[in-house]
Amino acid sequence: MAISENDSRAVEGSRINRLAILQIKQRLDAAGVTFLLLYIPTKEHVYEPLARGRFTDDRHLTALWESERRLKRALQEFCEENGVRFVDSTDALRDAVERRMSPYNDNLEVAIIGADGHPNANGYRAIATAVNEAIARTGVKESNMRTPNESRP
Repeated sequence: MAISENDSRAVEGSRINRLAILQIKQRLDAAGVTFLLLYIPTKEHVYEPLARGRFTDDRHLTALWESERRLKRALQEFCEENGVRFVDSTDALRDAVERRMSPYNDNLEVAIIGADGHPNANGYRAIATAVNEAIARTGVKESNMRTPNESRP
């Protein structure tokens, strides 16, 4: 089911998420810690390129894809406006699909409509790759990486 951006629950959830993101950023900035916000898409979004040719008449699936693209774009813009580094794992997960290393616990032929949207080991590996690449782009050295509760080196 597609998420309606006008649904009061979605609007309130978005407001709460954005407030939490800003509070986390403020605390991490104060601690001198680089904040990367990781976006993990829905399984349906990951499989969209593969499914497009097969399910073009499915208006619910098409609405879901469009809704997720809008919500992701809005979150990306919010992050850019507020100096939060946005890490999108979509491409890494889609690369896994293209390599026939399904990032989910489904057979690739039925994965688009399968029930379990949680990543498997391949999926987590792909997500970790996206995070590692984002960390490398930040210029943060591994020796400077720490959790907010750890003291500075």
